[in-house]
Amino acid sequence: MTNPTLILVPGAWHKVCIYNKVLENQALSSFKHILVELPTNGATGDPELPTTLSWDPDVHAIRDAIAAEIKAGNRVLLVTHSYGSVVGQEALKYFADEMGMIRHLIIAGFLLDVGESTTGLRGGKEPEWYDLRGNLVYVRDGAKRFYNDLPESEAAKLEAELLPQTLVTKSSPITYPAWKHVPTTYLSCENDAAIPIERQRWMIERAQKTARDFKVVTCSAGHSPFLSMPEVVADLIQKTAGEF
Repeated sequence: MTNPTLILVPGAWHKVCIYNKVLENQALSSFKHILVELPTNGATGDPELPTTLSWDPDVHAIRDAIAAEIKAGNRVLLVTHSYGSVVGQEALKYFADEMGMIRHLIIAGFLLDVGESTTGLRGGKEPEWYDLRGNLVYVRDGAKRFYNDLPESEAAKLEAELLPQTLVTKSSPITYPAWKHVPTTYLSCENDAAIPIERQRWMIERAQKTARDFKVVTCSAGHSPFLSMPEVVADLIQKTAGEF
């Protein structure tokens, strides 16, 4: 059977090149892959550009990538990270009739229910490491939050490449918790300093009560295992792709 197409989506503040180490793994050499950039990463916040003031451009970018593969008759393994898992799930609402063609691999992401947002999950408060500038969010201590298990020099370089993101994406409520409907594998990261493991476990335990097809894999990485443990992520992608 032909491998599914991998559609890879980054989290907030990041470009999709974060997956490069994973894609270099020989185990994935036979997979077609599509990299989806999120328009809200690097947004200017210009009020004359209203599309930067919602997450719709992110959702539509993911939706369009999936739709093209489904139309071509290809199965899809959607791989998302952190905030990318939220807009990824929103995009999956457009494919209710093609659920047998799609699986979702979430890396240190969010398992929100209808009406919830990432801000709401934190009690309505943004974390102290958010650097708010008008309607944009920058990151303080990015090396500490995202790359705490990488060498300092590499972490500092990655921190310098972080982009601003639109603030409203943090308070936007989800309308489609795809983990309830789409076969989902969640990679939980024990040393995550952005989404603490306690919050991940709470979301996982809640999801396990109602999800139809939901698997959990745990690793010892920080928030970005595709950088610190790319072989673990590549192996998990290969395994998840084999579960169609």
